[in-house]
Amino acid sequence: VYSFGVFLQPIAAEFHADPTAASAFFSITAIIYYGLGAFAGRAADRFGPRAIVAVGAAILGLGLGLTALVDQIWLGYLTYGLGVGIGGACCYVPPLASVGGWFVKHRNTALGVAAAGTGAGTMAVPPIAAALIHHFGWRLTDVILGAIAAIILFGCAVMVRPPPISDRPDVVRRPLRYLFRRREFLLLYASWGLATTALFVPFVFLPAFARDRGASEIAAAALVSLIGGTSIAGRLVLGPIGNRIG
Repeated sequence: VYSFGVFLQPIAAEFHADPTAASAFFSITAIIYYGLGAFAGRAADRFGPRAIVAVGAAILGLGLGLTALVDQIWLGYLTYGLGVGIGGACCYVPPLASVGGWFVKHRNTALGVAAAGTGAGTMAVPPIAAALIHHFGWRLTDVILGAIAAIILFGCAVMVRPPPISDRPDVVRRPLRYLFRRREFLLLYASWGLATTALFVPFVFLPAFARDRGASEIAAAALVSLIGGTSIAGRLVLGPIGNRIG
């Protein structure tokens, strides 16, 4: 998801598009990813996280594979946006929510450790993707990353377990519309939307910006890796602090 900035210029060149048109790949993905997150979480409550993560793994891998075959940019919007957007929502929200359900006393720490995996991926994948694009082109790189992601995420689906709270008969299950009426939820949702809107600008445009100023593909991708690496430290440190001060 967060290595897309490495693909921006190759995709724009392939379809003779400007960076704004190429960046719509990520914009559509982000809208679907965050728009479906709440529904993916509710589906995991109903059917279990294992099934939802497995479905997400298949959709994400298929979406990246189909994107490698498109010959028009609008088809790429569909295959990439739907594939990575739906797959990301199904594979991120349910496992993270499951982790939170297994912990009470050290919940913030546990969630910080789990979310640090996103930072680890953001740190590792962009330079690898840049090297693959340099040697094989962005289409084959999509296939390679799609296959690897699907395999890893199917492994996650096998390992994930619903938290004990999901089996308790005293847990009140309210309809999803109840959540969207809560002021606290709406404020959290709005704050998250604003924060990620700012964060996604460097994710998408920073590598191209650096390359335009003479940086190599790998060096430009490493700037995104730096964001991922520092986010690991932030999540691991802020989780225990949250446990202590609330």
